[in-house]
Amino acid sequence: MKQHIKTVKEFNQWRKCGLPLVNVGYAKQLGIALDEVVKAAERYELLRAQHWNDSTICVVCNPKDAVKLGYDCPSGNRLDDLVDKMIAERK
Repeated sequence: MKQHIKTVKEFNQWRKCGLPLVNVGYAKQLGIALDEVVKAAERYELLRAQHWNDSTICVVCNPKDAVKLGYDCPSGNRLDDLVDKMIAERK
């Protein structure tokens, strides 16, 4: 059965002993998952900030009708790489 810390006094006792408050493996997995969510949010924010008249990329509705043959329309990993590069250049 898992123990739960219920008081500040119990919390301080755990801290003094150097015992972990959470499962370290789970915390690492959660941290990785949160990093991926943050990265996806940054990518989405960058895409939202792009405008067709002054950006190198933008989102297009009905691409089969709107985009002409020969134009580059990155998606998947290529789009991620492009957006990540643009984010890095802004920093």
